[in-house]
Amino acid sequence: MDVLTLEEKPNFPIPLEGMKADNAPWRVFEGGKHHQRPALLQVNNYVYAGFASHCVQWNFTGWVVGWHATEGRIVTKYAMQGGKETTGIGGGIWMSGGGIASDNPGRMFFATGNGYASQLADDPVPGRQPPTALEEAVVNMAIAENGALTPTDCKS
Repeated sequence: MDVLTLEEKPNFPIPLEGMKADNAPWRVFEGGKHHQRPALLQVNNYVYAGFASHCVQWNFTGWVVGWHATEGRIVTKYAMQGGKETTGIGGGIWMSGGGIASDNPGRMFFATGNGYASQLADDPVPGRQPPTALEEAVVNMAIAENGALTPTDCKS
């Protein structure tokens, strides 16, 4: 939206309903369950939004969605509950109204909550080899030149 005229910019808004996660294609974004919670983060030409549940509705998972700031093209759709196909829930990105953080153009940080340890109950979690379920964790994501995200470190 143009902040001076309040008119929509070309290529926006971007529909998210029904999109599938890059890291877990069985995870489907549902607007009634997934709400954008933390403040937006802009890194170079990319904008990122974090999502958590609405009232912890069943089968939600946290997401980070990124898009090109002017083209409106989605560049990453990362679900916090990835890995094996499961109905595991959780990993919402709440951030208490604060924003996803970045200390340089190549990485971002955020915390997840509402984890249920559904995928990690019997698995050791080494920090420099992040698991596929990023629930109840502080996460460090690498930002590629094309805007895509890859977890690089996790402390749960």
